[in-house]
Amino acid sequence: MFLFFVSLFINNNHLISFDNVTSFTFLNNLELIILITILVSTIILAYIFKKLALSIRKLFLKYKNNFLIKYRSFIFFGVFLVLGYFIFDYLGNGKNILNLISDPSINNSLLLLIGLFVFRLISLSILGNGKVSGGIVLPSMVLGGIIGAINFNLLSKFIRFDQSDLNFVILLSMIFFFTLINNSPLTGSTLFISSLLYLNNYSLIFFKELSFYLCLIIIICGSLFFKFVLKQKNINEDFIKIDSLFN
Repeated sequence: MFLFFVSLFINNNHLISFDNVTSFTFLNNLELIILITILVSTIILAYIFKKLALSIRKLFLKYKNNFLIKYRSFIFFGVFLVLGYFIFDYLGNGKNILNLISDPSINNSLLLLIGLFVFRLISLSILGNGKVSGGIVLPSMVLGGIIGAINFNLLSKFIRFDQSDLNFVILLSMIFFFTLINNSPLTGSTLFISSLLYLNNYSLIFFKELSFYLCLIIIICGSLFFKFVLKQKNINEDFIKIDSLFN
């Protein structure tokens, strides 16, 4: 119950801003393709993100006395200050980025989405390892949302979707990515349910749809696969373990 109210707070104040998100109804087997694609691609990219973030952390700790690494906060501040002048919209917070990628005109540009994903992946891997970090919860969810937008762009060339399907795919992807990174199937499932409730004005209609239950299976089973088969822990636990090796 506590997780449920916390996730509602997140939705209401920070992240979710879609006008309406409903789980799409399965009319044929083609729609299953997008759920399978989200499952496979998100697991692969979450694995890559974790390896990159942990490698960068080891590098920062190993060469912590290096001038560039020691004062990297000032360097990154200057870099992002300059970038903000040219690409301010793409450096925004989670809500702004989600609004951006859910815009059909933006989502139609595959290269832009891929570039945005690579940029956010690298920047989060670096900035998430700072001495003073704003955390990786919301940024990781945004990263997951971009993965969903890329999947939607690719699959929409073969399957006909509408705008509500795009929002739903982004929502599912960002929650699934967050669940994998933090090894939190219960939190992810709760966040998914509360998000659908919040975005549908607390209507329970989506409980009647098969896709809702399939998505819960993906969130829970995908997280268990990531933890027990790929041997991936909560990223914060990995950070603590690495820190202990260099202290």
